[in-house]
Amino acid sequence: MPDATPLPQPDAQPARVPLTDTPTLKKRPLGWLGPVLTLALLIGASGWLALNHDLASDWLATRGYSPPSNIQQMADATSMTPYARRLFYVNKPQVDGRDAFNKECSNASDQVSVLGCYTGNRQGIFIYNVTDSRLDGIQQVTAAHEMLHQAYDRLSGAERTTIDGLLNDYAKTVTDPELISKIDA
Repeated sequence: MPDATPLPQPDAQPARVPLTDTPTLKKRPLGWLGPVLTLALLIGASGWLALNHDLASDWLATRGYSPPSNIQQMADATSMTPYARRLFYVNKPQVDGRDAFNKECSNASDQVSVLGCYTGNRQGIFIYNVTDSRLDGIQQVTAAHEMLHQAYDRLSGAERTTIDGLLNDYAKTVTDPELISKIDA
């Protein structure tokens, strides 16, 4: 007799395949830790850069810079601290003769002799090449003076106010008329 297979009923549900036979993705233990640590590292690095932007910028500006021996000798002779040296070197100071110096440091409004100039944050310190032996040490004094312009630029508003007050108080004690006229200039 022929095999009689029952015909499916229109309302009948198809047989279900058990889910245990399908592949599953394995979850990593602490799978959230990597992204959280990466985010924390990025936030920390951003905070460090915000607090130390001058240090990072100075590092970038002086990467590969090796100060010439005469510039190192000026820093040594003036007993610059490591921080002062960084401020000095970040400006890549140079000693120039008359023509090159005047090109970098010309200022028609100057009423006094200029032996050095600071052209702005990380933009340069230029020192005139004084060869007169009667002025021995003037380049070192000029180097320290120009570095102090960079240091002043790095001060906060409150620190500048304090320094300005101290300088003004000292200027009031000066009695030499020639020095007073130079201070007023």
